[in-house]
Amino acid sequence: MTRFENAFLKKLMPELDDLRGATPSLALRAYQNGKLKIDLRVGEEYEFYDLASLTKVIFTATAVGRTFAEGVMSPGDFVAQHWPEFKHKRVTIEQLLTHSAGMPWWLPFYRSLSGPRKSVRRWGQLERKLQNIKRKASKKSVYSDPDLLILAAAMMRAKQANLPSLWRELLNLECMGRMHFNTEKRRYAKNKYAPTERCKWRKRLLQGEVHDENTFALGGIAPHAGLFGGVEDVSQWALTLRKNLKGETARLMPAKWLERFCRRQVRREIGDWGWLFMKPTLGSASCGEHFSPLSFGHTGFTGTSVWFDPRKDWVVIILSNRVNPTRKNRAFLQWRPKLHNWVVESSKG
Repeated sequence: MTRFENAFLKKLMPELDDLRGATPSLALRAYQNGKLKIDLRVGEEYEFYDLASLTKVIFTATAVGRTFAEGVMSPGDFVAQHWPEFKHKRVTIEQLLTHSAGMPWWLPFYRSLSGPRKSVRRWGQLERKLQNIKRKASKKSVYSDPDLLILAAAMMRAKQANLPSLWRELLNLECMGRMHFNTEKRRYAKNKYAPTERCKWRKRLLQGEVHDENTFALGGIAPHAGLFGGVEDVSQWALTLRKNLKGETARLMPAKWLERFCRRQVRREIGDWGWLFMKPTLGSASCGEHFSPLSFGHTGFTGTSVWFDPRKDWVVIILSNRVNPTRKNRAFLQWRPKLHNWVVESSKG
C-alpha cells in the first residue's frame, strides 16, 4: 500500500458505511505524473461497469478528432453539408461539440423505434426523427444527448462508415483495453458486469445490458452511451490521452486537435465545455475543489467519471454502479467531488 493510499484511507474509513450506502460497488484509480498512486475497491468487485456518458469522450471524441485530422469533416462545417436532409441548415459541428446548438437535452426515442433491434436498421428510423428535431435558440450551452446523435449521423456520412465500424477502427489503436459494446449479446459472462437499475421499461435488473434506454433501443451502441469497461481499461485509454496531449504519442489523434477538445471553448457565463469534455464549474465541480481551471473530464449517469488536471498532472478514474437498484439514490453525486478532494489532499502527506 502506498503512502498516498494510506492517507486516502484515513479520510475514507470513518465514512465508509456512508459510501457503501451510496453505491454497491466502486473502483477508483488515481495517477500523478503518469504513475499509479491509489488503486481502491469498495463493495462488490466486478470486471466491467456500464461507462454511460464516458462513451462520449472515449469513443465519440476520439472518432470525431480523427475525422477532423483526416480532413473529411471540420468543426466549422454545417451539419447539412454532410447530411442534406437535416433541416437546421445553420447548425455547425462545433455547436454540437459545445452543446450550444439549441437542441433538447433528451428525447424518449426508445418509445417509438420498432422492428428488429439492429443498429443499422434502428439508426435509419432515428435519423428520420432527428432531421426534423425542434430547436430552440439559447444563450447557454445546455447538455444534450441529441447533439451527440446528430454529430454521429454527420460523421458517419463523412466517413461513409457506421458506428460499429468506427469503433472497430479505434480498437486498432490498442489503447482501449477490453472496452466493448454489448449489441446482440453480452461479450462476457453476466456475473462479470456490475448490475445497474431494475428497469421499469424492460422489467428486469440490468446486468451487462446498457442502462440508457435510447442506446438499448439503437441496438446497444450509440455515440453518447453503451460502452462497458473496467478501471484498467479506462486507465489505459486515459494514460494514452495524457501522453497524446503532451505530444509523446499521436495514437488517438494529432495533439493540436486533442488540445482543442480539452480546452475551454465557451465563455464561463455560457457554460463549462470544451469539445465534448466538461470543464470545472466554479463551486460545484464534480472533480472537487482542488483541480485547476485547466482540468477536463466527463461524468456518467451510472456513477462513472474520468477527470484530468494537466497543470498538476492528475488523472482520476471512478467507476461505480450507483443506480443499483434505483437511480433515485443520488447520494453518490455528493461523494464524487469529495473523493477527488481526498485524492489531492492525500498527496500532500
